[in-house]
Amino acid sequence: MGVAAVTSAIALMEPMTAWVEQQFGIKRFKAALISVTSVWLLSLAVLFSFSYLSEFTLWEMNLFEQVSALTTYILIPLVALGVMLFVGWVLARRITQDQLSLSLLYYYSWRISLRYLVPLVIGLIFVSNLYNVSF
Repeated sequence: MGVAAVTSAIALMEPMTAWVEQQFGIKRFKAALISVTSVWLLSLAVLFSFSYLSEFTLWEMNLFEQVSALTTYILIPLVALGVMLFVGWVLARRITQDQLSLSLLYYYSWRISLRYLVPLVIGLIFVSNLYNVSF
């Protein structure tokens, strides 16, 4: 389990490390060190929002609650919408048809729902999350 956690963490740090390396023109080891240190410090701030930093709130939420709300209510629906738009409108029909191996009727039902029904549902989820509305 520990190996899986470490390899996942390395994979998650790779984009930030590459960006720091390219943006500032520094060696990979130093870029990785900067990336890992900055994420570690931000993680400590979130951790300390339960103890030392618990009195610091914004919109009546501590830092952990803010990160959780941002992820749950904003980022996940937006990423789902982005993936859906890419697969439904940008990705070639040939690719999705080959990968899914569905009959023509099921494939076109899937494609139509992905293009028209899913954005509506994701939009409803996004709006209900923003305004605390239940359907």
